[in-house]
Amino acid sequence: MAKLDLWYEQKGKDAQGKALCALAQKHKEGFGKRKERACALLSIYEGLNLDRFGASAYDTAAPYTYQREDRAGQPTGEEYHQTHNIGARIMDAIDAKIFALERTKTSFVMSEGGWKVKSAGIKAARFIEGQMGEPQGMFKDMWELWRQGARLTTIATTAAMVFFWSDPDQGKIVAELDDTLNVFVETTGLPYDGYSSIGRVTYWDPEKLARRRTRRARCACRWSRAGGCASATPRAKRTRASRGSRSPPSRGSRSTRSPTATTTRLA
Repeated sequence: MAKLDLWYEQKGKDAQGKALCALAQKHKEGFGKRKERACALLSIYEGLNLDRFGASAYDTAAPYTYQREDRAGQPTGEEYHQTHNIGARIMDAIDAKIFALERTKTSFVMSEGGWKVKSAGIKAARFIEGQMGEPQGMFKDMWELWRQGARLTTIATTAAMVFFWSDPDQGKIVAELDDTLNVFVETTGLPYDGYSSIGRVTYWDPEKLARRRTRRARCACRWSRAGGCASATPRAKRTRASRGSRSPPSRGSRSTRSPTATTTRLA
């Protein structure tokens, strides 16, 4: 990747927005194989045929079936169901004996320094401990959110992320668990180079997008009806990226949402 291909190296707001949307679209097309594998692993664990993640996937799910194969590995056309899911039992044992017990107490140790330095360390430790105990969505605290992420990683996705941002409406730091199936990373293209940006493709309901972007409501509605990556205004996403923040989460069916590219620039 050449230096001029990077969205933050572009000159002009329009060029930056188009480059960011093109980058998100490029990675979005490559998510399919990993999503299929994750759904297959989740189906084996649950014993149900699940075509996607989310509570609605269970509504019409049928028992998971395996294809019989001959000694050469060729399918014979016969199917059979699992009767003893030892994988799920092992996962539940790991969760109960390891993940559920992980509640490390936060502490900062100062070996040198005056009273101000030591007291600052104690206050920081208490602040972090308080944040870890805050409810996060459906989870009673941060440790339960981490526990769900650990289960999700072990069972299906092999990776998980937690996105943090400050929400003035709630008056606290908000954490959102992500399965990383729509997350991509960007580098400068040099050999053995580190990440320069972390981005993900999220989905917005057009009406909710218009409400949260009141100054661009008319423009957002028009682009969301048109579909495609243009539903996220390049100006809005560039502002988010340059500030090192991310867009708030959204809920609902993905089939009625508009894709949005969000990128966080790393230091």
